[in-house]
Amino acid sequence: MTLSGEIYSFEEAPLYQKSAQTYIETGIDIFDLKNKEAIPNVSTSSFPHAHSIVKLLKQIKTSKKKLRVLECGAGNGIFARHFLFACKKEGLLDKVEYLISDFDFRIVKDLRSRSLYQEFKENVHFRYLKLDLMNLDECIDIKSKPFDLGEIDLVIMNYCLHALPCSIYKKDNELLEKLYIEFLEQDNHQVQVLKEFWMEEKKVRFEAKEKKYLDLLHNIAENYKQEQKIHFNFNALDALEQLLNRLSPNGFIYIADIPTMDFDSRVSYRAFAGAIAYILNSQLISNFVETNKYWNYIHNDFILYKHIISKSQPSFRFKQTLKENFENNNPCVLFCEMISAMKIFVSNQSYKAYKALLNEFLRIDDVSVYSKLYQAIYYMKIKKFKKSKKLFEEAEKVNFFTTCPVHQYQKKLELLMERESLLKSMKPKFFGLFEIN
Repeated sequence: MTLSGEIYSFEEAPLYQKSAQTYIETGIDIFDLKNKEAIPNVSTSSFPHAHSIVKLLKQIKTSKKKLRVLECGAGNGIFARHFLFACKKEGLLDKVEYLISDFDFRIVKDLRSRSLYQEFKENVHFRYLKLDLMNLDECIDIKSKPFDLGEIDLVIMNYCLHALPCSIYKKDNELLEKLYIEFLEQDNHQVQVLKEFWMEEKKVRFEAKEKKYLDLLHNIAENYKQEQKIHFNFNALDALEQLLNRLSPNGFIYIADIPTMDFDSRVSYRAFAGAIAYILNSQLISNFVETNKYWNYIHNDFILYKHIISKSQPSFRFKQTLKENFENNNPCVLFCEMISAMKIFVSNQSYKAYKALLNEFLRIDDVSVYSKLYQAIYYMKIKKFKKSKKLFEEAEKVNFFTTCPVHQYQKKLELLMERESLLKSMKPKFFGLFEIN
């Protein structure tokens, strides 16, 4: 390990550049669980999560022929697949134009090659776009032609804003000091994910984008203790401002991100498979929204930080749906809890309890690979092997990124079928020993 000898601010550091390069070079395989450090996105990509947002979209009143939905940073595309299925379930499929976007063209083309959306029509129900959140005007389609985003009714940002570079400041009396890092690099110049970094305090040098949001930075600094770090996600604010300018009067932005960590933590970012996720300053985003007099809703649980922003006060039905799906009966949380619970029932004798839980699971998710997998396991438990095998095959077809261990259970089914077949072949011989002449 060597030191590069250069001091960088966070938004300029090779740390961010190398992180972005890792994402570009790996493509959507960075989400495949064959990679031990794969980016975790089971909860955000789940069908219940997508369905909850579709129910909100359903409450938007518009005179337009189609509602335009933009997903920023689509990643492995599973959320988009589930969103389209949820639209179909809610009778919205032909009323929605879904824009699947990412900042890297390779990601977009990889998604197209995987046939994730074969049940739907390209350029009718959905289309692919290359979109850089920090420069929305340069959006292009799959054929590299300029694409006008126009007026958007819903913007979806799952694990997206935290990937944008940010600055980090420290409160020193009434002043703010910007923190810099000395970048660590391996001798062979391979991507190096830093778990910790060394900081040096220097005189504050505000960049143009930072200056635009300085008042917000100073306002939130008043709530911070001495020596406490302030994550200044000014690029996230800039992206939100651009998107809000394109939002329809009744439209909204949906943000789902990593729950905000303790800002006293020494670690200012998380690393997943070589990609960096900065800690998102939710207070900064809230102050930005309130300063611009937008309507907003924030809800945190142990899985996600969720923030919904709208230009105008939403309808009563919208608020009611919001409360039902994110507070009183959060299906995304239920999804994660049920996955954990079903792993407990390992023996065949527990099939009745397993079936009761499975029925509840299918009530919120009858689409994803998990729904196929857990049905297959149930039929394996009650020895209906043909039905089980068929469901395992269906699960494998939609297990695009080995997000769950379908193959592992298929092997178990094969062993059980072989054992059952062997017992049947031995049965006549066994009883023949007791025949009376």
